[in-house]
Amino acid sequence: MASGIKRKALTISDKLNILKKYDEGLAEKKKQKDIANELGIPPSTLRTLLKNRHEIEQSSLLGGSKRQKLKHGKYEELENILLEWFQQARSLNYPINGGIITEKAMEIAARLNLTEFSGSTGWLDRFRSRHSIVYRQISGEAESVNNDDIASWKNNVLPSLLRDYAPDDVYNADEFGLFFKLMPDKSFVFKNETCHGGKLSKERLTVLVCTNSTGTHKLKFIINF
Repeated sequence: MASGIKRKALTISDKLNILKKYDEGLAEKKKQKDIANELGIPPSTLRTLLKNRHEIEQSSLLGGSKRQKLKHGKYEELENILLEWFQQARSLNYPINGGIITEKAMEIAARLNLTEFSGSTGWLDRFRSRHSIVYRQISGEAESVNNDDIASWKNNVLPSLLRDYAPDDVYNADEFGLFFKLMPDKSFVFKNETCHGGKLSKERLTVLVCTNSTGTHKLKFIINF
């Protein structure tokens, strides 16, 4: 170790800064040992940082610049492949939930012959924690109907409307829009990622459904393209 240089814990941010300074020194054709001395770190530390450069830069992308250590799970190779897939999927604004992550992890485990990997809920929670992945709303939800209004209508209005009809003769019809190309509105994302879902498809079908109150007579759907 160079004289007078003390070891200290480096954050991911510190390591990125050292790598940047190294690149600048390399461009000036300085020797690795001289660059380490200028940075105040042992040459062995610099060599270790260069060796782990890809992981350090990946950790920065995941919002971990204040952490001192890179955390790895038991299935490091599996998680590295899974993380690359997750980054690609999010770059395309695909919404991703826990089931999708687990299914992809199981697929990777099969390719790597990791027969003991189970993709448990505990593993998923630890994977998310290690890589700063959170579950967020992509778009807002409609405001719900007031429960007091519903109860009042059912108790005070509905009985008088049904008084003269048998249950089999009481029908309810309603229409809804089926956005058959619309993606889910929640997804796992990196903690420091702005949660965008891309342009939402507006292609829809309008569907009318109708049945009697006992469910014994259900009319065929009427669909408007």
